[in-house]
Amino acid sequence: TLTIGSNILVAHDTVTVSGINPSGYDGIFALTSRTASTVTYALPEDPGAYASGGTVTWPNVLLFNSAICYPSEL
Repeated sequence: TLTIGSNILVAHDTVTVSGINPSGYDGIFALTSRTASTVTYALPEDPGAYASGGTVTWPNVLLFNSAICYPSEL
């Protein structure tokens, strides 16, 4: 579980975690749960105790407009 502050993520969103020491916490993960200020994801193995650092990023997809991607033929 990472404390990341206020967020709009939901379970199953994909995030990229980087810059954590130890690096076993880093990678691209699907969230298993979240609260207003934390996110949780599963690790394949225990990387050991958290030491320092870390950034969590996720896609900022605002709008998908199929008419732009697939314009109708006239």
